[in-house]
Amino acid sequence: MNNSGSAADLNLSKRRVALRLTTLAWAVLVFYLSTERFGSDFSQGLVAQALTLLHISVSPRTFHILDTLLRKTAHMTEYGILAFLVYGSFAEQQPFRWRLRQAIWCIGIVGLYSLTDEFHQRYVPMLPWSIAELMLPEPRLL
Repeated sequence: MNNSGSAADLNLSKRRVALRLTTLAWAVLVFYLSTERFGSDFSQGLVAQALTLLHISVSPRTFHILDTLLRKTAHMTEYGILAFLVYGSFAEQQPFRWRLRQAIWCIGIVGLYSLTDEFHQRYVPMLPWSIAELMLPEPRLL
């Protein structure tokens, strides 16, 4: 019986290591996606391809709104996934149990990480950076 307990602990340890490595890899991917390669030219190309595929033409203002929505949605999604991975990385129990305090800490950790990403963008040519960008909607959409 002691043997099965240590095997379960070993499996839990392996899962934690795998999840923490996945979290780290995702955090690196977030930084990579913040490079010039995935800037507005990239997202505008995606929006243009989607509109062409759907045989839709839009005004330049609408195109800008669609591009901004795509970028903001992608940004929220990548940080949402990161928050989920961080939450799972710190889980102490198997099976998964929701803990509000742990979720708040994870959101705080990811929020701090997003500040480092904004700081990183400061040094990437062609990408705007702003602390306000983290919380405020695109002013041109209002």
